[in-house]
Amino acid sequence: MRIETANARTWLAAAVAGWALLVWGLALAGLGGRIGAIDPDGETAAPIAAAIPVPGAEPPLSRYSEIATRPLFSGDRRPHPFFIDPNDAGDGASTGFDYVLTSVLRTPDFAMAILQPAGGGDSIRLRVGEAPPEASNWALDSVDARSAVFIGPEGPRTLELRVYDGVGGQPPTPMRTPVAGEDARAQAERGASGRNRAPPPPPPTMPRVAPPTR
Repeated sequence: MRIETANARTWLAAAVAGWALLVWGLALAGLGGRIGAIDPDGETAAPIAAAIPVPGAEPPLSRYSEIATRPLFSGDRRPHPFFIDPNDAGDGASTGFDYVLTSVLRTPDFAMAILQPAGGGDSIRLRVGEAPPEASNWALDSVDARSAVFIGPEGPRTLELRVYDGVGGQPPTPMRTPVAGEDARAQAERGASGRNRAPPPPPPTMPRVAPPTR
């Protein structure tokens, strides 16, 4: 039988025969001879997890005495006393002096600073040596060209002159651009009113008095 005349069934039978010969040869070589027997219960033992080490006992507090004798957040690494103010509301509490310098006035023998509360309000005029009504412990010490120095419980404090940053305020009133026709019409009306105006009356003449004769 020629190969060209073989049909699909012949090729399928040849392939099955070839695989059968290959498996028979592997079986003779020992294929499947190393398969072990299964446990009677049919289950394999689970792997044992590693034991977690038990932590030791905490060290005594005496070992931490160095922290108290040499504080970490102290500049000289020495303990310092501290006090708690019950009236203190925290780091953000106001010191009672919250003003903005809006203007200064200086002359050879006079100096004045004009303040305004930071939250808004009426302006306050202070001379050297005076203090705001709401912060009587802050007195004006000196006035410079663009700053003022106040003396208070926390020491000197300098207020810089506030500079307008373009935020807030009212925009300028826009100027109306005159139209060419309206401008010419207004000039014509003014000229017509001038022509129609009556001339002013002549000044009264004073009668002449004849000089006395001798």
